[in-house]
Amino acid sequence: MVSLSSLVSGLDAELVRLGCKGSTMVWYRGCWRRLEKFFAARGVEEFSRDLALAWVDEACGFFGKEQAGTLKQTDVYLFKGRPDARRLRDPRGGAAPLLPHH
Repeated sequence: MVSLSSLVSGLDAELVRLGCKGSTMVWYRGCWRRLEKFFAARGVEEFSRDLALAWVDEACGFFGKEQAGTLKQTDVYLFKGRPDARRLRDPRGGAAPLLPHH
């Protein structure tokens, strides 16, 4: 298992290395801070996909909106990341190790 803080730190460094704009990084860092607070409030330090999905659902009611067909683009950003995160994908069709393929 990997700690959430290590994962966030690695993602941050990789996005900066790939040339993400400052405004994009501000958006990501805000999301990551909220995610880290969510984990900390539950006493969890290791990354958990299930807990991360719970955060997305709590943050915007994602799964209820998905079933109702009322998702907005900003809701989808929380779940998949901003569109420029696609640059983290391996050009050979795989996903980079730091970005899960959904």
